[in-house]
Amino acid sequence: MKAWVVEDEIRSILFESGSISKFYLSFLSNRIQAQDNEILEILLRYSNEGKLKMCWEVICPNCYDTVQKDICKGENDLDSRVICAKCGEEIDNIADCVVPVFYLSPEFKEYLKINKKKLQN
Repeated sequence: MKAWVVEDEIRSILFESGSISKFYLSFLSNRIQAQDNEILEILLRYSNEGKLKMCWEVICPNCYDTVQKDICKGENDLDSRVICAKCGEEIDNIADCVVPVFYLSPEFKEYLKINKKKLQN
């Protein structure tokens, strides 16, 4: 799929889901017929432009509970070893359990909200 088509679809989904403030890559990849890396490339650009804030979460490989949230400054903030509070799984290889999470910046969220109201009038 062409990059501009993927970007249009991302904007459309975010526009229609204006009430969301946090989402995972899977939120978009389940709705867009594109490769994850194509979607991620656009999300990374949006992060660099200040439209999104990209953070990380550590997900337990056993029960899929979030073990560590909102790691936004880089890998140095990751614990080297964690234990899942829900199932007790000891996670030694954190790198395999890290997923990106995206937050809409307040300005971008407001932009989407204003434009949604314009189209509804």
